[in-house]
Amino acid sequence: LPRLADTRHIIKHYGVNTAFTMELEELLSIIYSISTDDFFEIVTEVPFEYCQKKGCYYKTKAFMKNLQSFHAKHLERIVDADEYCFSVCHRIVNTLLEQYFGSNEVVKNMTCKLFLFLQPWVKQMSNDTKKKL
Repeated sequence: LPRLADTRHIIKHYGVNTAFTMELEELLSIIYSISTDDFFEIVTEVPFEYCQKKGCYYKTKAFMKNLQSFHAKHLERIVDADEYCFSVCHRIVNTLLEQYFGSNEVVKNMTCKLFLFLQPWVKQMSNDTKKKL
């Protein structure tokens, strides 16, 4: 496997470049099967990279939507949707909280944007999972 930084750069384009969608899905599946921690670390960092730039809204929204469709296509038999949503949201929220305190306005704006992107994910979680989050 490529280094995590290279993989993150590749995954960032998942769902954007349709010529390599199948290969990117395979790469995501391989990463998930080898290490769920690496998988969630990578997919958590991508929205942060997008949100640090202007005009990130559509790219981040598309990435998050594609991440959900990836679960439906490849991971539904392996991991429960509730657990998958929780893992993604939990990682993003933890990272936001770590970066938020004592930070500048850019990070605070990014935090607001990312919470907006997480709303559809949280809505589909069970009440118990929402409490856990």
